[in-house]
Amino acid sequence: MKKNRYNALLLGAILAMSVSMSACGNNANTNSNTDTEISAIQNAGNIQQNSNQETEVAFKTGVYSGTYTKEAMGSEIVYKYSFDLKEDNTYTYQVAFDMSGKEYTNEEIGTYTVEGTLLTLTPETPLKDLDASITGKIQDGKITVTRCVSSFASAQQEIEAVFGAEHSTNAE
Repeated sequence: MKKNRYNALLLGAILAMSVSMSACGNNANTNSNTDTEISAIQNAGNIQQNSNQETEVAFKTGVYSGTYTKEAMGSEIVYKYSFDLKEDNTYTYQVAFDMSGKEYTNEEIGTYTVEGTLLTLTPETPLKDLDASITGKIQDGKITVTRCVSSFASAQQEIEAVFGAEHSTNAE
């Protein structure tokens, strides 16, 4: 039905352009009007095309949380972490974990950018040199990045954090 309205609009505009061109002859204003009418027709088509596409969920500032579990030194270490993405494009990454009966915490601050679904974190002082610049994806209320989980980590891991909730992922 929408396509029929679009076709009728297009046909009407073409007819109006034909009548306008016939009535005005080779007047210089005719080309200007024709360009305007063509632009209006193209815009009408773009509006319809965009209205048929699904809208993507907008990026949200706030806290994204998750956990990462790893077997190390004969025991299981559970890292509880969060990314707090603030409206001024700064972030805080915090992680807490228990190792050999002792509680450890790390905190990292920096800036971030979001372009579409691409998230880039730039720490002021990274937890590890491997994390000088961290890229990942932010989509559907979830962040996925590859980074060192804590200052004790020997390698980067892909971790996931969910907006507004703690989320278990990536047990090793």
